Amino acid sequence: MNKTVVILAAGKGTRVAEIMKGKNKCLIDLSNKTAIEYILDHFNIDDNIILVLNEKDNHTEKFITPRIKHKIKFVYTNRQQGPGDSLSAARDLIKDKPFILWYCDTILNEELPKDFSGNFIICSNQYQENYAKYMVVPEDTIITDKSKNVLCADNLFYIGLSYIKDAELFWKLFDEHTEEFKKLCDIAFINYTHRFNKFITSEWYDVGNVNSYQIAKSMLEN
Repeated sequence: MNKTVVILAAGKGTRVAEIMKGKNKCLIDLSNKTAIEYILDHFNIDDNIILVLNEKDNHTEKFITPRIKHKIKFVYTNRQQGPGDSLSAARDLIKDKPFILWYCDTILNEELPKDFSGNFIICSNQYQENYAKYMVVPEDTIITDKSKNVLCADNLFYIGLSYIKDAELFWKLFDEHTEEFKKLCDIAFINYTHRFNKFITSEWYDVGNVNSYQIAKSMLEN
């Protein structure tokens, strides 16, 4: 089964601006490969890859195209109200097909789950020093209010990687709660429906800020 994958890379990348110097953070270097190449390693060349970029980005497509074999559909947007706002720019390409939603600063260093029979999110039980920046996942919801995030030994943290099997319902709820979905995207869907499985990984890296990027780079080079 060919997969539809939407990679969100339309953000400003302000937390890694000193490293990227104007380039998209999906191009951040990790042991002689970019973040986007690590993501694409999980997919076949026949999978439907959609990369959402900022409309002012005139570098990323030119850099990626000659380096990879995947046939990527590039979507350009000026929608900056949140990940769901960026995602909606690719709606005509996704339609009601199930899709994997992947935030470009998330690196998964193990295989994707094999079970695509329902919606799922990937969580980590790995302690992070900046844990408050991660979405805590108790039971069947995701807490986004950092004031309610309590560090516990059994915390799970959402890492920004999900599979939306019920795409038709996702877009229905998006239209009904547009402003919330623009900001929270798949998190809003999960919290409205509670229809998802949780897969747990400790083999992942966040490259969205300088400190975590340096950790990822060091680990991947060893």
